[in-house]
Amino acid sequence: MLDNMTPPQVKKVLSALDGKGLRERVCIEVSGGVNLENIRDFGMLDVNLISVGGLTYAASSIDASLQITRILK
Repeated sequence: MLDNMTPPQVKKVLSALDGKGLRERVCIEVSGGVNLENIRDFGMLDVNLISVGGLTYAASSIDASLQITRILK
């Protein structure tokens, strides 16, 4: 996982992995600081996964519960 890196920093890491012949042996995920404005820049890189936390931060939530009652006869 490459966390809180800029696209140029990610590109540098990928180049280093390529140079050592390791790129095909690892799964690369970028995360942290990725948003809907810059996701295209990350998508242009040779990464396997992109995490966008903003998608979940904006989601609203509800408080739900489940009560199960057993009736004895």
